[in-house]
Order: sequence, then C-alpha cells, then structure tokens
Amino acid sequence: MLVYGRNKESTDSVLATFLPLGLADNLWHGWIDEQRLKQVWAIQDAFHCEEAEFVPYWDSAREVTTSPELKTLVTSVWRRNDKRLAAVCNLGEQACKTTLQPKRAVQSAVDAETHSPVLVRDGRVQIVVPEKSWKMIVLE
Repeated sequence: MLVYGRNKESTDSVLATFLPLGLADNLWHGWIDEQRLKQVWAIQDAFHCEEAEFVPYWDSAREVTTSPELKTLVTSVWRRNDKRLAAVCNLGEQACKTTLQPKRAVQSAVDAETHSPVLVRDGRVQIVVPEKSWKMIVLE
C-alpha cells in the first residue's frame, strides 16, 4: 500500500512502486518530497539512463535475479554497455535481505545513492532493502 506525504519514508514508498516501471522521471512532485525525487533523478542522470536500455521487473531475470524470491521484492535494470543499474524495490511491510545474482559476473558494486562500495562475493551482491523502499545498485 502506498503511503503519501512529503517526507522521505512516504516518498520512498511511492518510488518503490514506480521505479520498477521506469516512471520515476514522470512523477508529479506535488505530493512527495521533491528533494528525494531529485536524488533519484541525479542517480539516473549519473548513470545516463536516457542512453540505457530499460529492462522492467517482469523481464529482468535475463539480467539479474534475487534470492530468496519474494513477491514483495521487484527488480528492474537499466543496461548501458557493461554496466547495470539495478533498482531493487521492496513493496513489503518488512525490510528484506536479498542477494542479487547478475547473469554476468560482476567485479564491483556501488550503492548509487550513498556511493559506498557493496561487497561482491562470487559475483553476487548482498543487500538489505528497507520496508516500502528501494536501493539502486551499480553493477560492473
């Protein structure tokens, strides 16, 4: 269920719903935190999403899968050259720990929001996605 409001938590709930559809750039910021939305736009601009192929969650298994598979966790990917930007969105009521399993082994991963490196082990990336929220991970 979406939670509306002009704060980070409410905005992340909306983004978790719309990011997997590739629609974050089309959101009207009248009912969400505009600064938070601008952070997502900055991530997308830095990755050059306009030059990337968008792979929606219903087809993203060709790029990356998550383990365990949860109905409340969806992942969409922007693919540009050898890089992937994975938007991992948790629509559930609880935070979830998941492992991203890219179809191509990755050497490095970075949290696109914090610019912090994410541990890669055996070509897989383990992250925690807060409830009703999202993480965007750059995979190389």
